[in-house]
Amino acid sequence: MKRTADVTFEVKRSADALAEAMAEAQPAALQKWCAHPGQGCAKVKRTADAVEEVKRSAAALAEAIASMEDEE
Repeated sequence: MKRTADVTFEVKRSADALAEAMAEAQPAALQKWCAHPGQGCAKVKRTADAVEEVKRSAAALAEAIASMEDEE
């Protein structure tokens, strides 16, 4: 179980790093993907939503594993 918890932590850490990288790269992403500079871009929003979902899933998995380890 400890190995699973370690892997889950790594997934969460990677998701956090990806979210930070996306936030820093957002201006470049808007220029690349969005036909209307200065306005919100649906692709960036979908990407940010997907990153947030990964972070929530990783956190939920880590919590579930920790709960299982506490029961042992």
